[in-house]
Amino acid sequence: MFKWVAQSLSKPRYSVFQPGVIILTSRGVPDVSVFLLGMGPTRILVDVGWHTGAVTLLDDLQQAMENSGAQSLSAIIITHWHCDHILALDIVRDWHRQRFGTIPPSYKFPFPYPPKCGLPDVATFLPLADEQLFPLGPCGPSWEYRARVLHTPGHSPDHAALLVETVPSREQAPAPGAACPFPPFIICGDLFVGGGTSSIVIHLASYYVSIERLKQLCLGPDAARPSTASPAQPVTVLIPSHGEPLRNPLSDIDRVRAARVDRERRLLEQLEQLEKDPSAVGGCTLRDFLGSYPPQVRKNPFLATGALLNAHAHLEKLVAEGRVVETRCDNVPQFSADELANTSRMYFPTASEADLVSLTELEPLRAVLRSHFRYRLVR
Repeated sequence: MFKWVAQSLSKPRYSVFQPGVIILTSRGVPDVSVFLLGMGPTRILVDVGWHTGAVTLLDDLQQAMENSGAQSLSAIIITHWHCDHILALDIVRDWHRQRFGTIPPSYKFPFPYPPKCGLPDVATFLPLADEQLFPLGPCGPSWEYRARVLHTPGHSPDHAALLVETVPSREQAPAPGAACPFPPFIICGDLFVGGGTSSIVIHLASYYVSIERLKQLCLGPDAARPSTASPAQPVTVLIPSHGEPLRNPLSDIDRVRAARVDRERRLLEQLEQLEKDPSAVGGCTLRDFLGSYPPQVRKNPFLATGALLNAHAHLEKLVAEGRVVETRCDNVPQFSADELANTSRMYFPTASEADLVSLTELEPLRAVLRSHFRYRLVR
């Protein structure tokens, strides 16, 4: 169903994207890319992947560091709080402490998930800031690598992308007219997945702003918004966490946005059809929208929750625009405790069974799974 799931199964565990950029693979369902960045004695790790894939990841990480002459990690950056990006963090920290004698600082945009969810303690993170710069070392006598943090919410409130760019050295300027040795690229996390399709979106308006920000960077320095420092060259590659790099980013971004607009159109048509059902007095529940999906989606907690989260994001946008009315209704059918636990397990696979149902109170799950609203078109 998702092309990128099959695509990820064929990914190598270890590949060099370009000098100073190594892509590792954390095996899981789905696989997730982990990035080792830098050219000097210290490197930065972006995401850490699944806890279940930590053994092979650390073998590959150790090999990558030895082969590239890296002596330690200076930082770990987490693109967002989802389990496939963060669960191995404590394992990686402990491995680094045993091997190098230090624990590298971990950075993430703030997001207050609860302490009993099985994810690393939020108090151990340093907060990221939009446009924050991380030096990645020299890449020639006159050039330096650096990573620029871009706050790109939409898939999750704390989502970060990284613009990796080459800039003139502060110690020795390049000769006039010298060509930049490496073009800029963006590690885009889960804003996109391999093949250019969009991932689950929690807040659609924020998502549109985020992908437009990336589009401006792909158009080049003359088009970048004033509040975003632009690289000297346009970005020509987006590297997602799942699937292969996107080497035609402008067309991929336009295609993803067009698909979202089409999804909104079909959702409005579906809402109009659902309102004709006599049982839909007062509007349709969020769960009613699952009826248009095939059984393999409706019966799979992961896929069904993804479908509902995406539908909710579109409805939230339509309500804000005044095209759909949201009405609180206490008799909306609820999900069963088993359904809540199965869905919560998607986000918190290491949480205790006793805590799974209560974790659905966390946004964004609460907005969907504990919804007490009906929706109807504005006539």
